[in-house]
Amino acid sequence: MRLSDIMRLKNLKFGYSKKEVLKDINLTISNNELVCLLGVNGAGKSTLLKSILGILKIQSGEIWIDAEGADGNTLKRIHSPRKHTDEEDDFLPNLTTVYGMTLLLWGLIVTAVSESQSILSFAPAFLGLPLLVSGEMVKTPEADRKLWMYIATTFGILGSLGGIGFFTVMGDGLNYTSSSMLMMFVTGSAYTAVCVRWFTAAKDASNDDNLDAMELAQYMSYVPQSVKSSFSIDVYDAIMLGRRPYIGWNISPMDREIVSKTIEFLNLEEFAFRKLNQLSGGERQRVIIGKAIAQSPRLFLLDEPTSDLDLKNQIQIMKKMKFLVSNSKVPKSALVAIHDINMAARFADRILLMSDGEIVAGGTPRDVLTPENIQKVFGVTADVIESQEDNRFWVHVKDEIGGELEDEHVFWEKPKNENEG
Repeated sequence: MRLSDIMRLKNLKFGYSKKEVLKDINLTISNNELVCLLGVNGAGKSTLLKSILGILKIQSGEIWIDAEGADGNTLKRIHSPRKHTDEEDDFLPNLTTVYGMTLLLWGLIVTAVSESQSILSFAPAFLGLPLLVSGEMVKTPEADRKLWMYIATTFGILGSLGGIGFFTVMGDGLNYTSSSMLMMFVTGSAYTAVCVRWFTAAKDASNDDNLDAMELAQYMSYVPQSVKSSFSIDVYDAIMLGRRPYIGWNISPMDREIVSKTIEFLNLEEFAFRKLNQLSGGERQRVIIGKAIAQSPRLFLLDEPTSDLDLKNQIQIMKKMKFLVSNSKVPKSALVAIHDINMAARFADRILLMSDGEIVAGGTPRDVLTPENIQKVFGVTADVIESQEDNRFWVHVKDEIGGELEDEHVFWEKPKNENEG
């Protein structure tokens, strides 16, 4: 990794159960560079950004960033995949699901057949339901695996502690209540021991350097495709959330100044103290971009930041992002997923074309946006037209390939029979 590099991805892979979404992604982003990701829907652009952020857990590969940590070392590896296999990784979640289902069914069956109808007989069902939910949630792609396993482990501990009550009722002999308590004690203790072993193995298997969430938030900020908020929060306060990684006990005068300067920079003064949920989609998008700018990151990760904006604001936002990353005195860069080819051609320092989870072309806009590449990736014919006024060019998209429509395709409109009427 060169001194001028801000981030490097090496052989990055990610996929869902039977679908590989990212395939051996290798990418380096240098300081003061605006890189645009172009590709059709489903090419892997958003998935790549979420993998860099750690929202999605990569299956293999490396992500290195140039971020100074508490140890003074600037080169840091983040979001490492675990060393063991996917089957081993899902062992404990699957065990949690089975264990939760077993407890739930045991509690329901014992309660149904027990004459005493003791609440203690039903206790396994109380523990089984949250364990079942936790086991299923931890297997979802975007879940915080550790959080849900902490929840599951907590209920396992509660089961073993609750099962201790067996020793207080064992004098009555082995009945439905005592058998439920005994089962919770034995299985809860065994399950808790397995969980402790899992967490220990996960810690040992991690290759990550010691960067916490706040340190990473100081390094990179994220703008998602769309933001739907029902929160009644002022625009000013929403942008102030971008300063969260830097705020201690109190908001400093510098934090307030940065937020005010950001509002002025993006021309948001008109609605700075309106509620976020009262804004239009485009206005709300500009506020979220403002929050990302106020975060003062080294790397902006922007997922279709202009999708909800009108023409003027599209150009304005891209010009301002280009301005922010072009200041050589401040090492900032941006990775932008975008659909507008001409916007990318105008503002990007480098363009990456993605198709089917792979980067199929990369380089300067003029080198990458050729009629051949556009046809290959987007399935359309296009001309590259040079501007007569400056050194820029623009792409004129003509038509899709094989997109001719014939009458029989319009099956919902039946021709009128001449004999009718």
